[in-house]
Amino acid sequence: SSSALIPPTLESSGSPFAEKINKMTAEQRIAQQMFSYVPADLNSARVLLKLGLGGIFLNRNHGPNLADYHTFLSAVVGENTNTDIAPLVGIDQEGGKIARVQDVLMRFPSNAHWGSLKLTNALKGVQKQGQTFGEHLRAAGFSVDFAPVVDVASNTKGRVIAALERSYSSDANTVSTLGEAFGLELQKANIAPTFKHFPGHGMVSADSHRELARTGLNRHQLEPHLAPYRSLLANPTLQQDQMLVMTSHVLYPALDPYNPASLSHTITTDLLRGELHYQGVVITDALGMKALTGTLYSRVRRALAAGADMALIDPGLEQQVPHIVRDLAQEYGNNPELWKQNAAALERIFRLKQRLGLLESPTTPLERRTANAHLNFFSQPLSKLPKPRFGYRHHLPYLRRFFAHFLERLEGGNFATFGKLPYRRGFGAGRFWHHLPCLGYGTLEWGRHQGAFS
Repeated sequence: SSSALIPPTLESSGSPFAEKINKMTAEQRIAQQMFSYVPADLNSARVLLKLGLGGIFLNRNHGPNLADYHTFLSAVVGENTNTDIAPLVGIDQEGGKIARVQDVLMRFPSNAHWGSLKLTNALKGVQKQGQTFGEHLRAAGFSVDFAPVVDVASNTKGRVIAALERSYSSDANTVSTLGEAFGLELQKANIAPTFKHFPGHGMVSADSHRELARTGLNRHQLEPHLAPYRSLLANPTLQQDQMLVMTSHVLYPALDPYNPASLSHTITTDLLRGELHYQGVVITDALGMKALTGTLYSRVRRALAAGADMALIDPGLEQQVPHIVRDLAQEYGNNPELWKQNAAALERIFRLKQRLGLLESPTTPLERRTANAHLNFFSQPLSKLPKPRFGYRHHLPYLRRFFAHFLERLEGGNFATFGKLPYRRGFGAGRFWHHLPCLGYGTLEWGRHQGAFS
């Protein structure tokens, strides 16, 4: 059987993780390259985690509030068989319309809004957003945020980037500045940012969730879309071993006429690793999207062969993961080249996990990161919250916490609908509550511009 298969032994010289990798079975080594959705049902989630998955991600089915995500992760985080290797835990929390966490304190405007502001003001807002997301996601038990989007929105008709206001700007410099600022704040909070969608999704109009998008841009015209990656990978303050880069399901004939980026060795290995010198973890976009053809197994196999370290598995397809792990282990067999590629991927994955404190007992990181958690304002009486000092700015954090308590009492804890109350005129309370977390961080002009206080 594949579980009994013993991959070729790694030389320990120059590899701090060789001993750990050599102790793993073939299936455990393959499983570390799977970053899969796990269902909200605890028993189903535990079955998947026992494979020793490299990463898991959650969505609103597990939430929508931080306390809900924390409860779920507390119940399942220690269920993988590799007792000293905890899984990465990811979530899509970009801000604006793409936000899986619905707490009032986590509500921030879209990337397109930040890009429309004066850059100095936008920078303050993005830094506060990254700091808030990082601290609260970490406290809830997450270690990876599938953000920021560093696509340059050159196509204003793009249905999945421009239309959803996910890009900071059509200007590569603005995208670079704000994307790097957001990613750096996540890293400071010990969260790994995911820069996406390499080498750019902002130039196409098609939605890769539904069809294969292709661009007619030549190599020179693609350069502005690569500029944010060149910038962030040359930024010494951003740690490459504490980030991920996500590849897109877009066809770039000027780079590879046959394969979308996620399945392209030319783009994933030659361009991203070779030309741009990226040393960190590469993850695909979700492999269940309709842009790709063939079975999920063939997509995973092609993505890993192209040079991806981790394959992202969509909701609804996670039950195929055990079969994919088993079949891949059998296909790799005793092929030393395939296992060498797997070992290189595991080195990068383990280096990331080491930076995030996940190469320990799986239960330790979650306990440690929640020991000092200040996310549960909702469960603390107001008398326990820190008293504000004098001054307008110093009162703002206290006011945000106060209103979080107020809304919880008002809605019984369901914050998700309050920002959508049907106020038509007057003070515009529905909009005001939505903007509340951002007040005082260079965004007051945004509130006025949007009519939030009209």
